[in-house]
Amino acid sequence: DAGKQILVMNFVAEAFRDLQKRFNQAINSGQVSGKYPVYSSFSAKKGFSSPMEKYRAYARNLMNGFSGYAGSNMCSPLVSGLAVEIFEGDYSDDSLKMKMFYQQKDFTFLRNIAYQRGFIIDKHIPWRLVADINSVNMRPFLRKYFRYNMNYDLFFNSFSLFKKDVLARAS
Repeated sequence: DAGKQILVMNFVAEAFRDLQKRFNQAINSGQVSGKYPVYSSFSAKKGFSSPMEKYRAYARNLMNGFSGYAGSNMCSPLVSGLAVEIFEGDYSDDSLKMKMFYQQKDFTFLRNIAYQRGFIIDKHIPWRLVADINSVNMRPFLRKYFRYNMNYDLFFNSFSLFKKDVLARAS
């Protein structure tokens, strides 16, 4: 959206821009129809959200500490900086998911090109793309921002609170 800055990890942003470029090429060539605005004006709608802001709201109701919050279903994968949402919809509206995503040829195409760039599409929220940092397809984007010989475990461990939960929710 114009004027709205969406924040994600640098390599996730680059992978998403590449995905966006490829999807727009598909629309222009007629490979996909772009029937719904989510496809015809393919762009990020949500990205990183501060875990501390969400945690404060959570903590007002229940005092389990930050790690209790981070491991709970109240903590969105968006706090990791690894997820991008291309639509703003009701997460519980299954008919919307079917109509605008699962039954659309455009979604099938999107799912394939997202995978080719190292993204997983959340099966419960089909407009959420999550960077799979273990994917060989995401590695070229990771390597632009991290040294080739870096210890990937160091990077992965920096997301120890989120990694398993984020990837589990997306699969």
